[in-house]
Amino acid sequence: MTRISARKFEAFEKAYERGLKGKIETFDVWLQSLGLDPVLFESLQDSILQNPELTVDREKELEAIAEFIGFYERQPNQIYHLPLIGVLGSGKTQLFHLVAKLLEKLKTELTWQIVDASTFSEIDEESETEEKQAFYQLLDELRKKHTQILLVDSCDEDKNIIESLRQIAKTLKKGLIITSWTSHYWNHLRDSIEETIPVSKEVFVGPLSSEDTSDLIGAILQKASKGKFRLTPELPKKIHSYSKGIPGVTVNLLVTTLRQAFVQGSDRITVETVDNAAETLGIKGIDEKVAKLADHQLVIVRHILLENDKRGMSPSKLVELLGKDKATVSYHLTSLTSERLLAFEKVGRYSFYYIRPGIEPFIQLRIAQESEFLA
Repeated sequence: MTRISARKFEAFEKAYERGLKGKIETFDVWLQSLGLDPVLFESLQDSILQNPELTVDREKELEAIAEFIGFYERQPNQIYHLPLIGVLGSGKTQLFHLVAKLLEKLKTELTWQIVDASTFSEIDEESETEEKQAFYQLLDELRKKHTQILLVDSCDEDKNIIESLRQIAKTLKKGLIITSWTSHYWNHLRDSIEETIPVSKEVFVGPLSSEDTSDLIGAILQKASKGKFRLTPELPKKIHSYSKGIPGVTVNLLVTTLRQAFVQGSDRITVETVDNAAETLGIKGIDEKVAKLADHQLVIVRHILLENDKRGMSPSKLVELLGKDKATVSYHLTSLTSERLLAFEKVGRYSFYYIRPGIEPFIQLRIAQESEFLA
């Protein structure tokens, strides 16, 4: 048996006693020591939704929405449709909540409602039917409340979104419908949606500039510490270089950077800390990898992004969609997996491939850029 020194045992015993007394430094305690509110960071994305002052002003997008709200109030005799289009994490949900706050402040008599399209296909567990219970309840609610402005979030999450929008437009008869889409999904369905509910104006929610990213980080830290905690100017720029100005990635990287500093036992945030956090999230060097994707690889990841099956896409389905032989598809899937762009999960004898979590926005940006170029 290995002999344990008295010094090592004494240190172990003291640590054990500190734990018994609750004297242990957790991430929350460490944040408090820096003057940061740990409650804010428990679920920062939710905190941002609840605190519009934490957002960066999207003046151009907000003005486009406000103009149509005013135009509808002047001519409330038909359906107007504004799709908000941006990659995952671009802040569309936050923009919806900000619009609601601004409508409250405007004190207009218009009635509005925010709904999540991911709930439209939920099935009543007590029923064996395929009826979309939550969606039909929504239609009844729209009739009773005489809703005039409807903000429909997460349209990608409803596999029957075209039919859902058709029924919503039929129920409202007149009003302003604002929908949110990831760019690749919108480009895939745009023509079909145009036939169902004509588009009045597309509103694009793009990445933030380096200055706006710095402002976003500054607003979060100002709220969390009441101005007591700041990062040196080069750190927000470093975070922007990794996040590419995508707000959701920026927020995630900021929290991971703080956690990285805590793990390292440091009370200082350095460029190296940000680098390590980006490595932890798997986004270090991701823009170079995505930029090198060949056309046939882009087609594969686009199909996987459009897959409604939560497990991912099976190779056999890709073979059918691409019209390629199984060996060719397997080769490309293996290559994309080795580059850590895809991951897969085995379910019985079958494998399902999906975009590795956290890098979807970067791939979506590349696909959106390709679509703009081809247009």
